[in-house]
Amino acid sequence: MITIGLLAYNKPQFISRAINSVLNQNFKSFSLIISDDSSNNDVENIVNSKYSDDSRITYIRRPRIGMTNNFVATMLTCTTKYFIWLCDDDYLSEDYLEKTITFLEENNEYALVTGTTRFFDGNGILDRHEFLNLEDDNPSKRVINYFRKVNSNIILYGVMKTAEVKHFIYPDIFGADLFWSSQVVCSGKVKILGDTFFYYNLEGISSDTQKLAEYYNRNQKKKNPYLIVRNVAFNMIIKRKGAFRKLKFIQSKLLSFRVWLILRDRFCLTKLESTIRQNLKLRSRWKFIFR
Repeated sequence: MITIGLLAYNKPQFISRAINSVLNQNFKSFSLIISDDSSNNDVENIVNSKYSDDSRITYIRRPRIGMTNNFVATMLTCTTKYFIWLCDDDYLSEDYLEKTITFLEENNEYALVTGTTRFFDGNGILDRHEFLNLEDDNPSKRVINYFRKVNSNIILYGVMKTAEVKHFIYPDIFGADLFWSSQVVCSGKVKILGDTFFYYNLEGISSDTQKLAEYYNRNQKKKNPYLIVRNVAFNMIIKRKGAFRKLKFIQSKLLSFRVWLILRDRFCLTKLESTIRQNLKLRSRWKFIFR
């Protein structure tokens, strides 16, 4: 019924927790593929010593192919109706698969469903919440709202329909997850359930899209990679690649420009440009007050 693609790379201290969260699911009709991107031997030793007797688990040790290619390779091995990615330092609540799959079975217009994300670090669960329900009937509006709201891209780890997403483009560049998720959003509605949970290890600056963009904009000597994200997204939509091929010609043109502007305003403004824009907003407010 569902394949869990567990992406592993040099985190032996967390791998058992991730695997056990899958094995402890109330929903038992699954296969677990552990895709190891050439970790040190500790990861392989843990998997072989603890889980080799479970026929539902397949361990694949790949040559070093990088995170993006590991995502894609794991997806391409899936032959079940549903699929989900899981990183080796994240984990699922026991009812996660049961509730997400039940929802998809009963709501065919949805392309992806995930549980509420609970962010955590070494100090425990954080008081941080992100909600990204995208349920408009219009695919262009869903994509626009996605790019306006996305931060940690929590929908990347939702349960999805394998046949619909296998052909989507996942380029091997910075921000590839944004391109892939936007195609899912274009293909169907996205729902976040409030009564089951995905536990997301919030470590490092790269786990927060907005903070990462601000970091590059402050450090002008380092080229902001979101400039590439903005331009690739524009070209992918305007040329109707991947899931965007379902859009009509005019739809794709209008959507590509809207997305370009959103990504520019959210992630690609320099510190000086942001200051100028803020000052212009303040001036327009004062004019309104003194009219």
